[in-house]
Amino acid sequence: MKIGVYTIIADNFGAQLQAYATARFLTSLCQGCNVELVKIVEKPKEATWKTVVKSLLPSYVKKRWAYYEFERLMPLTPKSYYANDLARHPLPYDLYIVGSDQVWNISEGMGEHLVYFLPFETKSPKIALASSFGAANIPQNLRNDVAQYLSDFSAISVRETDGVNILASVGIKAEQVLDPTFWIDREEWDKLAGDKPIIKGDYIAAIGFETSNDNPQKLMDSANEIYGMPVIGLNTYRAFKYDCQYNSFGPMEFLNAVKFSKLVLTSSFHTIVFSLMFQRDFYLLKHSKRNSRMQNLLANFDLLDRMVDGELESYWDLMRKKSHIDYNVVNKKVLTAQQKTQAVIKDIVRKYI
Repeated sequence: MKIGVYTIIADNFGAQLQAYATARFLTSLCQGCNVELVKIVEKPKEATWKTVVKSLLPSYVKKRWAYYEFERLMPLTPKSYYANDLARHPLPYDLYIVGSDQVWNISEGMGEHLVYFLPFETKSPKIALASSFGAANIPQNLRNDVAQYLSDFSAISVRETDGVNILASVGIKAEQVLDPTFWIDREEWDKLAGDKPIIKGDYIAAIGFETSNDNPQKLMDSANEIYGMPVIGLNTYRAFKYDCQYNSFGPMEFLNAVKFSKLVLTSSFHTIVFSLMFQRDFYLLKHSKRNSRMQNLLANFDLLDRMVDGELESYWDLMRKKSHIDYNVVNKKVLTAQQKTQAVIKDIVRKYI
């Protein structure tokens, strides 16, 4: 049996790690099947002197190599295709799987996300596993399209409660499950992260902030003063100042940096996931527009108190108590949700293999 998994495999930590987990879980579940990871790529743009110079920078070369090394560890080798080539012309699979990550993020129109709705006719079943809209709502003018494209899916599971509600509003039933990074045991992530810290000494890890305001800088400065530790920036932007920056990390180095940190500051969904995996204290700074994914995740484990309002004038009072997450409680909730998700995914997939 030939199975095609349409998922996002981009050059960012979260996309790579969810693809790894998806491949790991499905290859274990679908033994005897030929499972392929379908990587949707953009057609190359004409090179400019800026892109040429950037490609020659040592940090960029090192980062590309780190991503290459991680993709070599993938349980499946991704096969690359252009979005426009696949949107209307299906590859020959006996089962089509879409997910996970923000495959249905159509906040700015269908664009290249159209392919993830599998808008083609086929006799083979289509299913969605932990797909995400990445928002609490979708554009009104695309609601009919979403309903039409997904009406012929045999089973749909989504990553957030908001996704369940969006689909219910257009007459489609969906189950909520956790992100694929929860589908495999934390021991595997722990092994991938390594047993020795890349960054020496105690530090605060900071990653994944929007650059439209200076709230991240205020948060980092407050944490630096209260905790008395340097703030280490991963994949940083010039808009902010850090005590040290690492811009050449790949997914494994990211895991290592989170695992050995003393505190994590972020506005990133998957950074929160791995803070939970490695039982790190963290604060999630609310994004000015997009909080659906993170809020749903924290609500699952009763951790909404770790979400920081970006409009606070001062983070001092919030952080001065140095409150710690009670992982004795959180771990039980994570394990229960994880086992439930694994059961749902297994039940869906086994009906079609």
